[in-house]
Amino acid sequence: MIECRELLMRIAGKPARIIDFDEGLEIERTVHAMARSFQEQRWMDVR
Repeated sequence: MIECRELLMRIAGKPARIIDFDEGLEIERTVHAMARSFQEQRWMDVR
């Protein structure tokens, strides 16, 4: 949903925050680490 909003903002010529592949991968790793942390009830390394 957020990505769709940012795309529409960009198409409309307004400033938009575009996430590149590396940033997206870092976010994905963080989200997965959070889920594992919850399941295993312990801290997880993100990197």
